[in-house]
Amino acid sequence: MIARGDIRWFRFARPDKRRPVVVLGRPEVMATLSQIVVVPCTTTMRRGLPWEVVLDDRDGMAVRCTLRVEWIRAVARLELGARIATFPEAHWPEVRQAVVAGLGLCGRRRVIGWDKWQSSRQSHPGTGSSRSLPERDVPVRDATVGTSASPRTPRR
Repeated sequence: MIARGDIRWFRFARPDKRRPVVVLGRPEVMATLSQIVVVPCTTTMRRGLPWEVVLDDRDGMAVRCTLRVEWIRAVARLELGARIATFPEAHWPEVRQAVVAGLGLCGRRRVIGWDKWQSSRQSHPGTGSSRSLPERDVPVRDATVGTSASPRTPRR
């Protein structure tokens, strides 16, 4: 049975490969879903991005890796492979922060570690991404504190 917090194998379409994924979702509806939301893992570490969640042998992983929240997706339940480990309960707050920050669902100032990451990019030019993030805050609800960053704009 697939459960929230499972770390399982998943084979992505070419040119990607088989890699571990962490199963997300609400436990009370997991058994009824044909598509499961997962966050892929990668061994490519980026210099201290505030939305990286690092896993290692203490978490049941064979090698040190990080969750790549930018790659979050829904996959077919039947295509999920064998369970590798169970995601540590203590890391769930980090995952929540990583998903909110990594997908731009809050303003930069609310991302824990943002200032430290920005200053490390300035002191080590040429490291990390060559693209900079937009200068404005994203006006959406901040799920980490339950308040609005700014008023919502009406949908079109």
